[in-house]
Amino acid sequence: MKRMELILLAFCVACGLVATLGFVGVLDVAGTLQLRLYPLFGAVAAAGWLAGNVFVVRAYRQGVSKRLLLPVYLVGPLAVIQLAWAMAPAEWQRGAPLLFLLACAVYILFFLVPWSLRASAAPRLRRDEEESRR
Repeated sequence: MKRMELILLAFCVACGLVATLGFVGVLDVAGTLQLRLYPLFGAVAAAGWLAGNVFVVRAYRQGVSKRLLLPVYLVGPLAVIQLAWAMAPAEWQRGAPLLFLLACAVYILFFLVPWSLRASAAPRLRRDEEESRR
């Protein structure tokens, strides 16, 4: 892992810690983020797509260990989503308790799209690399 993954991991652990402290009741974070559904799911989809693409580039093009990177890019940003949900208004959290799980599912779905398409892009990338060496 390089510095970028360590910074991302530290940020995600901090977000998860604050969200957990809010859930337990030590911190009162509910209602501190005036959140709307469209921006929430837009941000979740964009984060999943970005994390999936960065994971594919780092793991398959640059040869970094996949076992080390998968938790950082797949599970780590879910803590940021957890924090956003913990900061949502309390009425939302009581009225739609499964919305957090839906947001996590959207993130994972958009993460898996670049990962599943990496095999179709691999022959083209290898051909382009061979042509650039000539």
